[in-house]
Amino acid sequence: MAPNNHVRRRAFLGTVGAAFVGLAGCSGSPDSSQTETETGTPTPAPETTTPRPTTTNTTEPPTETPAQRGPPEWVAAAGELYDDFALFDQNWRVDSGAASLVEGEGFGGHPGVRMETSDRGLARIERKYWQPQDFSNTEFSFAVKIEETTESAATVTLQLQDIEGREMNHTDEIPSAATGEWVRIDAGTTDADRFDLSQLTHVRIEHFARDSGETTLLVSDVRTHPAREKGAVVFALEDDHETNVTLAAPVLREAGYAGGVFASPDRLGSSGESSVEDYRTLSDAGWDIGVNTLGHNSLSSYGSDERAAVEEAIARLQSKGFDGALNVFRAPHGDYTAATLGYAPDLFDMTFTGVGRSAGTNSAISDPRTVLSLDADDLEKARTAVEAAATHRQTAVLFFHARHIESREAFADLVGRVQRLESEGALEVLTPTELAARTV
Repeated sequence: MAPNNHVRRRAFLGTVGAAFVGLAGCSGSPDSSQTETETGTPTPAPETTTPRPTTTNTTEPPTETPAQRGPPEWVAAAGELYDDFALFDQNWRVDSGAASLVEGEGFGGHPGVRMETSDRGLARIERKYWQPQDFSNTEFSFAVKIEETTESAATVTLQLQDIEGREMNHTDEIPSAATGEWVRIDAGTTDADRFDLSQLTHVRIEHFARDSGETTLLVSDVRTHPAREKGAVVFALEDDHETNVTLAAPVLREAGYAGGVFASPDRLGSSGESSVEDYRTLSDAGWDIGVNTLGHNSLSSYGSDERAAVEEAIARLQSKGFDGALNVFRAPHGDYTAATLGYAPDLFDMTFTGVGRSAGTNSAISDPRTVLSLDADDLEKARTAVEAAATHRQTAVLFFHARHIESREAFADLVGRVQRLESEGALEVLTPTELAARTV
């Protein structure tokens, strides 16, 4: 655990909390003082500032707007407000399904949009620019909370479209076990095709109801963040099989890379598993030894004992001599719960998640409790994520179960591609703790 890092994060948030309050009620896009018309001629947007009080004879108390709050302590990157939906009816249209503005129920007390889906339905809202806007070197994040669902996960996508009609989809899946808690979507794309952010024409937020499921969720507080100069790749191993140290680690060592291994401490030294000594050797070589749960059990299996179970796994790994990287955590199978979101900031600087159709992650991470990662045993899928990270300057967090890697040669080919992109200045390789250090 890394209490000093959390102290630094709280100090940072002390400087940005006012920004969340001060920006409430604004629309911070390039045309923030205008709304769009089909002719391309901008018209003034309605005034959103609170008028000065005037003298009146009425005895009725003035109507008060909901109090705005600062960001929670876990927010790592405040960014700039793009849209808080205060002008939802003027700036957005409901393209499909049911969506409506709600006052004071959004993230931090801001406005929000309630989106409802059912029976394979699609709820989608869209903001269209009749004159292309320049969002070069920009990434987006937004806040989402599932209110209720009959599905195992809610799929949420931010879709961008440029003047050529090309689309970029940033997708995340939020497990139903996280219902009732806000998360921020920092999703990137795994599409390596070129996209022109300097000629952006559409911004869409959508949710699709799978099967006959019904989901109600709130969307709020869309923000922009500056993109980094280059993409990043994080190599990470889990499941503790001996192939972690006999196959994956040697290939990465030959390339000059270190990564992270996320250990279930009760499995170390068992038949067919890596040993404590194996992982100590990796630790001495600059690898992170992060923590997984005992038995690699899913967090949802613990119920009300979830936090205690995670703390026990931390203590067990510490007792084996590993304490240098316990500020990073891999949620088993990428899944998490509402309880996880509550204790994760107390125990870790970064928690790696990612279920179902979740894609890569933007480099500007606003929610370090839900950093998206990719199950990368499909090496072709991993390669595509690496190419996307280089093209769009995102981060590809690649988790491998080494025993599922088809061959040493195939894995070496993937690592070699990362080396070439690194030599071209398109990528850098980080360990999990190096990535976490960017958010504190």
